[in-house]
Amino acid sequence: MSMKSGWERSTPIYELDLGGASSLFQEYIPGLGVEKIELLAGGLANTNYKCILKNEATPFLLRIFTRDPEACAREVKLHQLVRKIVAVPEIFYHDTSCRLIPHCFSIVEWIEGDSLRDLVQKERVEAAEKVFLEAGLQLAQLKNFSFSRAGFFDKNLDVVPFFSDERENPYIRFMKECLEGDYLPLRLSKKKISQIYRLLEEAKGYYEICLNTHHLVHSDYDPANIFAHQVNGEWKIAAILDWEFASSGSVLSDVGNMLRYEYSFASSYRENFLRGLELGGYSLPKNWHRAVKAIDLLNLCSFLSSPTEHPVRFADTQDLIQRTLAYWFPES
Repeated sequence: MSMKSGWERSTPIYELDLGGASSLFQEYIPGLGVEKIELLAGGLANTNYKCILKNEATPFLLRIFTRDPEACAREVKLHQLVRKIVAVPEIFYHDTSCRLIPHCFSIVEWIEGDSLRDLVQKERVEAAEKVFLEAGLQLAQLKNFSFSRAGFFDKNLDVVPFFSDERENPYIRFMKECLEGDYLPLRLSKKKISQIYRLLEEAKGYYEICLNTHHLVHSDYDPANIFAHQVNGEWKIAAILDWEFASSGSVLSDVGNMLRYEYSFASSYRENFLRGLELGGYSLPKNWHRAVKAIDLLNLCSFLSSPTEHPVRFADTQDLIQRTLAYWFPES
């Protein structure tokens, strides 16, 4: 069961010593000393440190944005947008000047708990079932945030089209660019590439749903980014993390992300997640399962389009693509 466990990072870790961390916290509260820092595993793009401060009982998260310089400001605005109805950590301070280090950074509330991925992998079934239910409930709330069109967000949450010209559905166009690029054809057989082209043709309607729906999409809504803890003996979501990839589109994208590894889940996890969506007021369309598999295939193909070799990530992705194609074309 991978669920991204063991995947290689897409950007190098930004190395920071105690003095460097202290200088960043001085920007937040002058005189605040850092006693200990711990590099956190799990993130694949940015660099995260757990920071223990002098005379402070509660740790802080120091988040350094090494992938996209606009991601810091964008994540701050997204947290402000959703925090009243979706569980997100508080961002106490952020700096986009790149004056002290060559990256933007934020100082964030520390969240104690377990990721939903850990609950699944450790077979803590009862806890995972409850968190999957709440994950569906919280995801359904994103339909309350609507935008003018589908696309990426800039640092101010203005929607930017996926392509400057939209002569073709951008989801299909993106997939074709992956399939015809320099790297994906080296990592997938000609037969599989041919099947993906066939799928694109048959799934056109699902990609039109994405283009014509303009709700907030987390875009990395998976068990690794959902942290939970116990409150009075009940498992609750403490925070949904890593909003930097968020976009405007269809909630179906997040459903596909969440169910990417459903083949390895207990069936009750999927059932609870879907029940949470329904209780939250989100109705899945007809043939939704085919839709989310077709939509998530875009993400899988993008993973194989990296110029950098990531053997573990690629092997996992190739397996997921094989499963999607076998589901879509059971006769092949």
